[in-house]
Amino acid sequence: MNTIDAQVQRVGKWWAVELPIHGHVKHTQGRTLTQAQHMVEDLRDIWAEELHDSQLAATPVTLHIVGEAGHAAQAVNSAKKTADDAAAQARAAQHDAVRSLLNAGITMTDIGKILGLTKGRISQLARA
Repeated sequence: MNTIDAQVQRVGKWWAVELPIHGHVKHTQGRTLTQAQHMVEDLRDIWAEELHDSQLAATPVTLHIVGEAGHAAQAVNSAKKTADDAAAQARAAQHDAVRSLLNAGITMTDIGKILGLTKGRISQLARA
């Protein structure tokens, strides 16, 4: 099922929403994002009834935050993705290092000291 993408932006104390329906843009607002979501769904339902379009009434509406709040969200999501990617690389590097050092005959205790990990964590990585 398709979705309707509505743009929401903070304007003063309100979230202003632009909802595109059949080539027209309808507007609503809410004090909170939850209220804005309810208002935009109500607006969609009103227009679906007006247009006698039951498919429109069943179409989910997704709020896309734009403006300053949207830019902040993008920055946070980008930083989180970078951190998640770095964490995955660190886990892979730990695993590779443990395997390599074990193959070199170094004890788990010494590997733990070298890598700053507990012996238990070294054991987990060795089994993985």
